[in-house]
Amino acid sequence: PAGDTVKKIRERTINFLKKLYLLSETIYEKQKVLQALGQATYTPHTEDYTPELEKIILENTNTLISYYSSIVREADNEIIKIIEEQSRWFVKRFQRGLKNIKKLRSLIEKNAEYDMYKVFVGWDYHSFDDLDYHEAEKERKQKIEEYIKQITDKSFLQWQKKILSIIKNYCQLEDRGQFQYFNIFLNELGKQKPKIAQKLILKNEKELEPFLLHLVAGIWQGKEKGEAQRILENWIKKGKHLSACAHIFEYVKEIDEPLLKKVYKKATEQNDMNALTNIICSIVSNFEQSKIGKDLFVDTIRELTKHKNYRWVNYICFRGNSILGVLNKNDWKAVLENLLIVPSIDYCLEEILSVIAQNSPKELVTFFYERIKIQAKKKREEGYDAIPFDLHKLNEPLSQNAKDVIEEILKWFKKENRLSYGEGGHFLKAIFPAFHQELENQLIKLLRSKNKNKAKIVLYILHSYKGETFLHNVCKEFIKQYPKSKKYKQELFIVLSQMGVVWGEYGFVKGYERKKQEIQEWKNDKNKVIKKFAQEYESYLSKRIDYEKKGADEDIEIRKREFEG
Repeated sequence: PAGDTVKKIRERTINFLKKLYLLSETIYEKQKVLQALGQATYTPHTEDYTPELEKIILENTNTLISYYSSIVREADNEIIKIIEEQSRWFVKRFQRGLKNIKKLRSLIEKNAEYDMYKVFVGWDYHSFDDLDYHEAEKERKQKIEEYIKQITDKSFLQWQKKILSIIKNYCQLEDRGQFQYFNIFLNELGKQKPKIAQKLILKNEKELEPFLLHLVAGIWQGKEKGEAQRILENWIKKGKHLSACAHIFEYVKEIDEPLLKKVYKKATEQNDMNALTNIICSIVSNFEQSKIGKDLFVDTIRELTKHKNYRWVNYICFRGNSILGVLNKNDWKAVLENLLIVPSIDYCLEEILSVIAQNSPKELVTFFYERIKIQAKKKREEGYDAIPFDLHKLNEPLSQNAKDVIEEILKWFKKENRLSYGEGGHFLKAIFPAFHQELENQLIKLLRSKNKNKAKIVLYILHSYKGETFLHNVCKEFIKQYPKSKKYKQELFIVLSQMGVVWGEYGFVKGYERKKQEIQEWKNDKNKVIKKFAQEYESYLSKRIDYEKKGADEDIEIRKREFEG
């Protein structure tokens, strides 16, 4: 209820947050406080709130407008940015009744430093009023061009101060991706005015460290490529900014392999994982055009493996097929050794592994068995998952080599390891979700063999499925091999009666009735053992149907009484 109590609680909360803002020591803390204050201006998501509540929220909003007007003059750019974004929403939320909103927006508009800041920092849809994404992008790039024209040797000190003011709080920010236009500005400055860009680096190398890549890339892409190479050579020699030195070749769209090898040598000496990962990124992004760096790519992966680092996969996903396609058997050995470290195989990794699946399916099956052995040694809380629950890319190339793949996976079952049995069945199900003629043939062949574990192996595999009709031929062969075993008969009852998700109170009833229909043709089989099994299985299903129907009827009756009561 929108009475005095609610009104006082909200006002008190706003006052607490104002005090918290004064006590906040970092930009990050201040931003969090302003975001919390902004909640006071939100109307409920539902439209059935009262005019009295809307009046309270409007009063809260006017309180914030006055408060923001008092702090905006001395505020950092990052704070002004939040205040400006909130003020736009105030106007959209309340068509009338806002006090002093024009004064607040006027104070923001008169701040020349902030006017530049919002060109360089922030997402397009937040930066300019009444402009769509493309218009805002065009506006910002035009302003960047104007700024670059203004930067001369005479105005250097003035512009140096402006540039440093933009990034003075960079290290305190949570979302650093919003500096994309500042990066564009630095890159264009390097291209168009390389001497000034070099001077900026020379005098402000430490402050500009997160942005050096964009400046040097611009110099490289302009008329002073030799100067850019000299800068990089100097940094590499001193072991400085190696990550940027490695990453620059993705930006300039070419590879200087001797330079990149020097980065690799120094990064290896310093155990710089970011630089090593960026070497991968640069090679992969250029390989389709350059065909340069395959051996360095593999050597870098080997080095990362020593440090149990696999972050390189994020840089190769969806664009690395070009280099993956030229790797030889020894190269792939290095790649797979690294990927054994990865806790779980996601879509991105499947994309990488699908290349080897097409050419060397047996090696890939061995890779997954090695992962099973690693999983067996790990604790559950370590979160290592040898084989993914479902396959999205790998099942297609592996199923195209069904005979070799199935034979390799069946070798897993020679070990007396419960995990390898379970994962073996699961892996076959993931590769052949709808079964496969070759899998059926291999299982029937196994049942007819003298393998002492044949029943155990086949049952593990059958249990991985949901009792689908495509299992029937294998089940029939199993019955023929073990006609008198009560234990295996019960196991097959369970295998055949498994089903997936069911719906409604009588979901299981309908499922078991469907299972009864599926078994009818077994009664016409020429083999007496099969006929007898079908009759006993049908009786088993009938009992399950009666049990599930009784349970569903009772649940429905109980719910009726609860609701009627």
